[in-house]
Amino acid sequence: MEHQTQNWVKVAELSEVSEGQPKAVQMGEGRSIALFNVDGKIYATDNQCPHMGYPL
Repeated sequence: MEHQTQNWVKVAELSEVSEGQPKAVQMGEGRSIALFNVDGKIYATDNQCPHMGYPL
């Protein structure tokens, strides 16, 4: 198995991602991600509904 490295990019401060309040972040070139704080853990996903294509 090949070892893969991950490159992390800081896009927000933890204090900017409130629990229950998603935060959209622009990543350049028209790409947007959505950040979610769930019980103190941060999750990130594309800011686009896979069914309708609308922002989350």
